[in-house]
Amino acid sequence: VERQAVQTAFTSAGVSASFTDVADIAEVVTPSVVRVEVYRDGQTIGSGSGVIFRDDGHVITNAHVVDDGDQFRVVMSDGEFIDADLVGTDSLTDIAVVRITGAASSPFVPVTLGSTTALRAGEPAIAIGSPLRLLGGPTVTVGVVSALNRRLQSPKGDWLYDLVQTDAPISPGSSGGALVDASGALVGITTVIAVSDVGAEGLGFATPVEIAYEVALDLIEWGSAHHGLLGLRGEDADTHDLAPTGRPTGVKVRDIDPEGPAGQAGVQIGDLVLSLDAAPVEGMSDLVVGARLLEPGSKAVLELYRDGGFLAITVVVGELR
Repeated sequence: VERQAVQTAFTSAGVSASFTDVADIAEVVTPSVVRVEVYRDGQTIGSGSGVIFRDDGHVITNAHVVDDGDQFRVVMSDGEFIDADLVGTDSLTDIAVVRITGAASSPFVPVTLGSTTALRAGEPAIAIGSPLRLLGGPTVTVGVVSALNRRLQSPKGDWLYDLVQTDAPISPGSSGGALVDASGALVGITTVIAVSDVGAEGLGFATPVEIAYEVALDLIEWGSAHHGLLGLRGEDADTHDLAPTGRPTGVKVRDIDPEGPAGQAGVQIGDLVLSLDAAPVEGMSDLVVGARLLEPGSKAVLELYRDGGFLAITVVVGELR
């Protein structure tokens, strides 16, 4: 699947109706949300949630939900149990795909894909999942988008970037469920709950739909996700960096693999990375996510600020393994 096709899917994705009532949104979205039952050696070892995103029965869920399983079933919103196969997992984004393989009594209802591009803190957010293996279909909770571009560790220890933060209650078992906006469009796959020494903090996090969808297509195409690699490490610019915009922005390169893509292209320690393929880089999170979404073997342009001047360097993207 070409990356351009992925982008087109989002720029052309629309919402077929305008909803003002949460019950209306839930009625439309709930048939797209399933419970994922995970078995090993014939025994149930866990469960989570999933979102149908294609009419052929492909379901996005979390990698940590399906880890260690050797057999899977999904429970539809009407309570029907159907066999499913694991397509692939990606620990770097905590995204996995299963495909419903058993016969269903009715056609699959794929969710409407939204976008986080224009999403703002304070907008309504609705989480739909299947917590605690409760009977009676998916659970609907309501809150707001609390923040964007959050970074947090997944249950498996990998750092997740660019997360959408919400105060819509997300309970154990809702991982892999849908976070939708006020129009009922999917904006994220619920992933983790913020927990401290005193327990849950009332905040949940979701992987942006663009990342989840991109990874899901890779898993379907190849069985694994292909992440781009630039071969540099850095930190968010601060007030000591000579940001040409007049404010701290970009990523200060602190370490570089001389044999890696960026090193071979001429990027140097101390450079300030301002954009990647014309997309502004506000901080390290932008650079990490942007690099991972690049196609290995493709070319990417880094806009840099060095010694008082701007320059553009073309990098042949490597593959993160």
